Amino acid sequence: MRYPFFALIGCFLGTLAGCQKKVPPPPAPPEVIVATPIRHEITRYAYFTGRTDSVADVSIRARVKGFLKAVHFQEGGTVQKGQVLFEIDPQEYEADLHKAQADWQAAVAKRETEKFNYERMKDAHHKGVATDMEYADAKGKYDQSVAAVAQCKAAWELANINLGYCSVLSPVTGKISKQYVDVGNLVGSGEATLLATVVQQDPMYVYFDIDEKSWLRITTEHARRRGTDASEVEHRKDARAGAVFQAGVSDGEEYEYQGLLDYAANKVDPNTGTIEVRGILPNSNLVLLPGLFTRVRIPYDHTPGAMLIPDAAVGYDQTGSYVYVVNDQNLVEHRVIEVGEKVGRLREVTKGLDEKDRFILQGLLRARPGRKVSPKAGTFEPPEADAKNSAAQIRANMADLEALERRVPTSAPFTDLSTQPATLPSDKLDLLEGVLPTYDSSDTPPADAP
Repeated sequence: MRYPFFALIGCFLGTLAGCQKKVPPPPAPPEVIVATPIRHEITRYAYFTGRTDSVADVSIRARVKGFLKAVHFQEGGTVQKGQVLFEIDPQEYEADLHKAQADWQAAVAKRETEKFNYERMKDAHHKGVATDMEYADAKGKYDQSVAAVAQCKAAWELANINLGYCSVLSPVTGKISKQYVDVGNLVGSGEATLLATVVQQDPMYVYFDIDEKSWLRITTEHARRRGTDASEVEHRKDARAGAVFQAGVSDGEEYEYQGLLDYAANKVDPNTGTIEVRGILPNSNLVLLPGLFTRVRIPYDHTPGAMLIPDAAVGYDQTGSYVYVVNDQNLVEHRVIEVGEKVGRLREVTKGLDEKDRFILQGLLRARPGRKVSPKAGTFEPPEADAKNSAAQIRANMADLEALERRVPTSAPFTDLSTQPATLPSDKLDLLEGVLPTYDSSDTPPADAP
């Protein structure tokens, strides 16, 4: 009886031991990609927003009264400087020019007659044949005839100018608007009728405002780099080395255009605490239009050995910026850092990270502070955009940028805006050559005449 009892207990204990589960081994640490910071040259920028504007926005108006005869451009197209845009019926002004020519011819003929009488009376007066009154009367009539010739010449020039205004020219090269007046309408009656507008698109201005703090930082840094005092930083041709800026108009982060700052206001706006600044951009492909929103940045300093890490590796919380660092025991640490300039897809680290620190480049979601990870070495390269934004490249582009200013319209002589038709003579004195008598037609009176 004793043995069956012990056998039953043995079976029960064996069954109980078989019901216990085996404890699984701990999971392997998650795999992450780590890298160390790199050193690279960076350019520091001040960032602003602005608007594009044309360097020339010209209103094309009728300067003489008449019926619009013809239109010589495609609406919305590009016109060239000096191109004929509109024609006003010139018949009335051609008649005025012919009348002025005839008046001038008559005045020259009368002057020669009075000159002959004056010379004859002068000789007679010297011989005592003519009285003082007769001599003075002849001299006065000759002087009046000389003035009449000058007056007729002025009338001829005015008639010639008005006839030239019948051909309305474009003063600049640019994109033209639609025509505001149809052919056959009367223009220039009581006012200079607006016919169209021309906007020069290449180059293009960018206007933006700089706050006081940024202005002082930029100008002081530029002065330091040139070894001069900040008070000497003016808008001078020899200070262009610090006047480069970059602009972007797309939705991305690229700054596609590089230009030159060419103007800054002479005082701070007390209402906003800002200074109006203008830059000039190349626009040879005519993509930019006046009024576009623009992102602007101005380089003011270059750091040759800044510490850079990928911007995607940087996290942000209530404490600020941080990265996950893997220590010698492969444990993850939460490291608070201070960040600086963004360079393409990289971010400058100014404090909190050492060159030998391994930060997590990929696998951030699998890492937790205080837990062990399996690090694998990875690498990253600076973006190609860094090369074009380097100090050397910016200086290399200065010559091309300074040429932009020579393409901005300046004050033009009056004749540039009133070019006469090719059929009109350019030399008024030769206009009636071969038509007038052969006597002297000089406008210069004798030496003894007043």
